[in-house]
Amino acid sequence: MQVSLLTTDRLVLRAPQLSDAHAVFAIDGDPQTNRFNPTGPDRSLDQSVRRLQRWLDHWRTYGFGYWVITTRTRTETIIGMGGIMYREIAGAVRLNLYFRFRPAAWGQGYATEMGRAAIALGFSTLNQQQIFATVRPNNHPSIRTLERLGLQHVDDIVDEQGVSRLYVLERGA
Repeated sequence: MQVSLLTTDRLVLRAPQLSDAHAVFAIDGDPQTNRFNPTGPDRSLDQSVRRLQRWLDHWRTYGFGYWVITTRTRTETIIGMGGIMYREIAGAVRLNLYFRFRPAAWGQGYATEMGRAAIALGFSTLNQQQIFATVRPNNHPSIRTLERLGLQHVDDIVDEQGVSRLYVLERGA
């Protein structure tokens, strides 16, 4: 199964390509988009390319993963990245919900709109029972988005960068 392209009311969610590396770096290399990221922004295009290659490996293995996101009216401009992908969280491999957008796209409901599509994919298409997300305790905008999507804070976890809140959404909740 390949889920390489989805559209919502306002967004196009598509599988990333290596040619997206400069746009990914523009977002992941921006200190403003990483103000809650304890590892900070990407320091080089090469760092973003390595992340992008991990995403592409996930796509090849599972047929889904994090998308690059554009608006339906401006498909040539990537405004963010997000979706669901398997990753290790608190010692277990879990389906993780992720999003990061350009500051110009903040406050417009795009993360919520993309999140709804990702959750539907996880539960309906992939038949998963839970979707997780981690967020730093001071990242109030992302916390509000996760709660708007129905995820609930279930635990705090500690990793090499500090404490994160663990959120989960149960299928049928």
